[in-house]
Amino acid sequence: MKKILFVNYRYPSPKGEMCSFGQHFFLQALDGFEVRGICFGKTSGRFENFEIVRKSVNKLKKIINLFFGIPPRITDTSSKKFQKRLIAIIDQFKPDFIYVEHVVMMHYFLKLHYNSKIVFFDDESVIYIEKFNLRRKIIERIKNFRLQVYEAKSIEKADITITITGEERDLLLKKFNRKIITIPYSHDIGEFNYSWLPGNIIKKTLLFVGNFDHFPNLEAVEFLLYKIMPELQKNDSSIRLLIVGRNTNKIGKIRAKNIMVMENVPDIKKYYSECSIFIAPIFSGSGQRIKVMEAAAIGIPMILTSLAALGYNFKPGKDVIIASNKNEFVNGILKIFDNDMTDELLQMSKNVSRKIRNDFSKEIIQNKFRSLFEI
Repeated sequence: MKKILFVNYRYPSPKGEMCSFGQHFFLQALDGFEVRGICFGKTSGRFENFEIVRKSVNKLKKIINLFFGIPPRITDTSSKKFQKRLIAIIDQFKPDFIYVEHVVMMHYFLKLHYNSKIVFFDDESVIYIEKFNLRRKIIERIKNFRLQVYEAKSIEKADITITITGEERDLLLKKFNRKIITIPYSHDIGEFNYSWLPGNIIKKTLLFVGNFDHFPNLEAVEFLLYKIMPELQKNDSSIRLLIVGRNTNKIGKIRAKNIMVMENVPDIKKYYSECSIFIAPIFSGSGQRIKVMEAAAIGIPMILTSLAALGYNFKPGKDVIIASNKNEFVNGILKIFDNDMTDELLQMSKNVSRKIRNDFSKEIIQNKFRSLFEI
């Protein structure tokens, strides 16, 4: 039986919440392997076959390290205690593979040398973000300062690097003569079945979903609140915006009667099923958006930026509507609500749901994971 050590910066939730989607499905895929893990947590201890090391953040150390070219996010996950326990586990467990989640954990392996094969899961390529200038906030630039240098070293060190999107993989393959593959997130068909109805269009309700601790989502919702909705209201005051997510306090108080905010809802599926259009004006960051996969699986028509559609290979006009600025979003929404696209929307709804079922099913993605460790 192959042995796999899972190294992560947080404990993977057993329920597969959005914040740990990749880790959850990765562990499900490894049924039949001997898996152990080490990760950071709020308190030290053990949970099943995972060792949890308490994470402590020293703000002064982050500032000092910044002058030595060490990114704050690397300082966040630098711990002598973690390194000591990691080395002890490797020496005792002797894994065939070490699966490392995120570049911020790969720094432990840049100087360590073991016979284990290193699989580096690069869930958001900093090199890709820097290439296309996808950091749109100064604090985000500071947090990720020089992190692309560590990503490059990590790719050179790893035996296999995994990206979530093909776009990121293609860029990295041009820069590195290494094995780089794409394994996207997966869709649990049993959880998100096709259930959108064309009759939902008459509700004239836009839906945006997100965790507002994440800057691209905060940027997107501000775009909706202050750019899109005022223009829509000039044309049709019955159009509503529903915002669903976590940390909605970051948005601030909204008093407009046509804008509703729902936090920590128990079942997101009903909101996807009952709304008219799913909208995602994402202009920064990279990686694969889970909310896009969920909405697509249910079949809600979508208006997205090309960045929000990253990793899905959607066909513009056939699967989704792609918009890049305020006017394109507003015109696309109004065209739908003017009943000019009823037949097209139904076909797009079916197309996009079918694509998720065919290309991103849990079984397909988990088999790709398993094949890596069956070498």
